[in-house]
Amino acid sequence: MRDNLFEALRDLRNSIAKKDGVPPYIVFSDVSLEEMAGMKPTNEPEIRSISGVSEMKWQRYGAQFLEAIKKYCQENGIILQEKIPQVAINQVTYNSSEEFTYQLYQQGLDLEGIAQQRSISKATISFHLIGLHKEGKEIDINRFVPKAQQDIVLKTVKLLKLEPPYRLKPIFEHLKEQVPYEQIRLVVGLMEQ
Repeated sequence: MRDNLFEALRDLRNSIAKKDGVPPYIVFSDVSLEEMAGMKPTNEPEIRSISGVSEMKWQRYGAQFLEAIKKYCQENGIILQEKIPQVAINQVTYNSSEEFTYQLYQQGLDLEGIAQQRSISKATISFHLIGLHKEGKEIDINRFVPKAQQDIVLKTVKLLKLEPPYRLKPIFEHLKEQVPYEQIRLVVGLMEQ
């Protein structure tokens, strides 16, 4: 989510990077900042559930980013609600954003439902699911992409003679934009295993 909060977080990241003498992406990636802007974390478990927020980055930068989010929300009349209790969710503290996505997947939520629950994009959720699959977690693609669409995407990959890593745009355009990027990403991402 690229909005005024994202820009404020990016400004903070840039000032920290300049002070530390490192490239901005070393502090946090744009994807992490987008997730922060969308989710608006209020505590450590919430910010730690965001992709790219490791223990080290939480220790080094987390409090500054939480404070910036709280300040932005106060100044703009946005009421923050705790989404993951400070203690933990279901008595489990999540070490990664992917783990939180996986827990929602296990609850039976679809792509849209997980994205809404997390306040992050379906694209990010599709990346999480592919990453979880690469880690050996069972991900049932049929829950997210109808079999007929999977077949169409796979036939298109063969027809276009594409090789890994697969570029999504040629597939998307060949299918006349009828299959969403997230579904194409899941089909080719899970196929690469």
